[in-house]
Amino acid sequence: MDCSADYLGMGPKFVRTIFNQYFCNRPEIPGKPNQTGTVHVEIIIHPDNSPDVHSEHFTSHTKRVHLRFVSTHGENMDASMIIKTQKKWKNLIQASNYNTLFRTEIKIYSTVLPMMTAVMAQIGVNREALWPVMYGCQSDNLLALQDLTDLGFEVNSMKSGLGADDSLLVVQNIARFHAMSKTLVDLGSVSLPSEKSSEIVVDKIYRTLFEVMCHAMEMDWTAEWLPVAKWIRGRQAGILRTVGQLLRKHDKRFAVVNHGDLWTSNIMFKRSSSDNRATSVRFVDFQLCNVNSFIWDLQFFFWTSVNHKVRATSKRCLLREYQNSLEANLKSLGYGGYIPTFSDVLSESRRVEIAGLVFLLFGAVARSDVPRAMDMDKLMTHSPLEVANKAVFADPRAQEIVGEDLKSLSQLGIIPPIIR
Repeated sequence: MDCSADYLGMGPKFVRTIFNQYFCNRPEIPGKPNQTGTVHVEIIIHPDNSPDVHSEHFTSHTKRVHLRFVSTHGENMDASMIIKTQKKWKNLIQASNYNTLFRTEIKIYSTVLPMMTAVMAQIGVNREALWPVMYGCQSDNLLALQDLTDLGFEVNSMKSGLGADDSLLVVQNIARFHAMSKTLVDLGSVSLPSEKSSEIVVDKIYRTLFEVMCHAMEMDWTAEWLPVAKWIRGRQAGILRTVGQLLRKHDKRFAVVNHGDLWTSNIMFKRSSSDNRATSVRFVDFQLCNVNSFIWDLQFFFWTSVNHKVRATSKRCLLREYQNSLEANLKSLGYGGYIPTFSDVLSESRRVEIAGLVFLLFGAVARSDVPRAMDMDKLMTHSPLEVANKAVFADPRAQEIVGEDLKSLSQLGIIPPIIR
């Protein structure tokens, strides 16, 4: 094989693996080259900032790569895929923690997701996957994944959050994802790299965002928010400690594989050409997967991705639809264990309600139009205001949306009343 594809570490052996996965297992492709040893590869790279790369990544590089396979007989076959690689970290603490996240994603794609697919296949359930195909991985630092835009999927760019219909579709498919994992979790078949690294990274992110939000509230918001900023600033460490305790203590009957990072940039939609209605979803970026109560994926999704008006008026309905979908999918898979009731789902939601105060911080980042809202290169080494752009919380639109989120938490009794 004549291969100039050393770019991103894709040597000849790895490109041969990609060829086999992409073409040789797809007999419906006419005229494809058959001999992997007689293939030349040409590569075209879309840069990191290409608007059609399907997800934002804070801890890895993601590129759309176009490969042209040319046989010695002149046969051509083009392929588009996503190549995801680890970032190179100068700081050893960053390197240690972030590299574990990448290893988790490789483990999910190479082991856990195939097991979930096998669970469905064993009982003859044939439904579309909820994730992209992995064409190959190399060492612990490179993934070659299906380019979902080829299938018509795209990231929702609505900065105001998802509407009711899109939110419903996502919640129903979160339930399907959880159901597929449930038997494996019950059997103890899911083993992931240490979650300690992800906890360190996530804790640092939220401590940073708490500090920057409080600073923005004190400097740029109106006067009625000063007591709220003071209250949060004085209790942020305790809030994070409480959420950490909630994460570590859960009813084992509710344990599933959580995606762990379900926000708008990690959810892709396919839409109807006639009415633009979302008909299908895919989940991407599995670096924060963990085994825990089902409620964490829901709570994170609600506070980072759902329009605040939809969450305020429809959360109970969305939780009911989750339970209905979870029960239906578990029964279709022949699951014989305990199936959470709607009362269980509501109880879990109330148990972790305080996490909304934490997750809304990342929701502000997700909705922000601020360029480079967070600089993850500096997370472990610089002050909060050097890591996160204050405008994420300070600009008028952010004040309005984050303010509405805080008012919702005040009504729930999570934070003190906001006095005008």
